[in-house]
Amino acid sequence: MKQLLIPFFCLLCSLVFAQKIDYSTTFLEKLAAIGAEISTPLDSDYKDMHVLKEAFQPYDFAMKSRKEKLEIRYYIEVLDAENPTFFHPHMRFTRFLMNLAANTENSILAVHDIEESDLQDEFQADWGKVAFFQPKEGFMAATHCKLLCLYKENRGMIYVLFLFDKPSTNLDNRFYAVQFQ
Repeated sequence: MKQLLIPFFCLLCSLVFAQKIDYSTTFLEKLAAIGAEISTPLDSDYKDMHVLKEAFQPYDFAMKSRKEKLEIRYYIEVLDAENPTFFHPHMRFTRFLMNLAANTENSILAVHDIEESDLQDEFQADWGKVAFFQPKEGFMAATHCKLLCLYKENRGMIYVLFLFDKPSTNLDNRFYAVQFQ
């Protein structure tokens, strides 16, 4: 009986003392407006971060893990039917990427398609891209960024920025950070 109580007590303590991430009302409203949900990491020490109002690139929500050495930022664009470029996600993605990526002699930028099966099965998105790049100095202190961009017709776009210094398996573990409903 004692052997069962110790693991149960440890599990109970981990649930009680687990970090709670507080999402802002504005962020939750934007998620609802585009019909999306995010996957909250429960297996690490993620904490929500204060959103900088005058950031180089605005964002709606951010969380960070010291253990995983990873910061995740979310930026949501709700459908704007008045803006003709909104219906061309590749143009919006390129503009967003060019705004953040360093343009130095040694900087590297790689853009990858997301497999159609992942787009539909994992993200329920109509369009998506992934980019790896070195961010501009004014954007963030991290030396690398992985950008996940997803678009759902008649809803909007989601940009998820994974900021890090050294690549690790944590990038792959957090890749499915958001999906449309």
